[in-house]
Amino acid sequence: MMIMNEIAVARGIKKPVPILMWHKIGYRAPSRYWVTVEQFRYQLATVHKLGYTPISIAQLDELCTVESDRKVPEKPIILTFDDGYLSLYTHVFPLLQQYSFPAVAFIPTGKIGDNIRQDNRWDGFEAEYKTYHLLWDEVQMMKDSGLIEFHSHTVTHADLEDPLVDVEWELTYSKYQLEKKVGQPTRFFSYPYGVGADNPSIRALMKKTGYHAAFAAWGGIQDVLEIDQWAICRVEVTNTHGVNLSCLEQGGT
Repeated sequence: MMIMNEIAVARGIKKPVPILMWHKIGYRAPSRYWVTVEQFRYQLATVHKLGYTPISIAQLDELCTVESDRKVPEKPIILTFDDGYLSLYTHVFPLLQQYSFPAVAFIPTGKIGDNIRQDNRWDGFEAEYKTYHLLWDEVQMMKDSGLIEFHSHTVTHADLEDPLVDVEWELTYSKYQLEKKVGQPTRFFSYPYGVGADNPSIRALMKKTGYHAAFAAWGGIQDVLEIDQWAICRVEVTNTHGVNLSCLEQGGT
């Protein structure tokens, strides 16, 4: 199990572990989902200044098992990025390298191209601003760096509660594509639009298709004994409230 059980406390993780979530880094559209490069640089500097140690989901999972002898960082934090945008490679990755910060990316595998770069089609209110996605070569390069691990965000960025969506296929095929393309186990999931996290049938399919835990798109910072394995809360960092990371400065230390 991960951080949501008594093992975490026994291993020394007694305070909430903040899990931050970003989407788009850059200057493309006047929307809260876009954090400028300057804002993002300041946010990473804040994480560093406050003494947090970013860890990956895999590291957290290891820390929360009985068998692990890895030392628990005094102030662990997880940095996550949804949707697999090109800005992960062009803007985020260089800054992560600068700080040697590991991170987690949840990507919709059907939007990641081999040679042709796809653009975003689900944020209708930003339709005039094209937002491009990653290529698999870029995903592989970031994975090989050891700084970013990649997990599922479905194939098509689907609303899992849409009756026309084949949920089991979205879960199974995205997992298959990631493991084939990137060559690492895919055990974690992030719900597109944050939809489905409280749906019992979707949770059952998660277990059936081999997932270990899933991340919501809301919720804030939780106590370690209150975390739901299939709806792990995250703090969304936007350009309207995330620049000073007040959630860390006030409540996450």
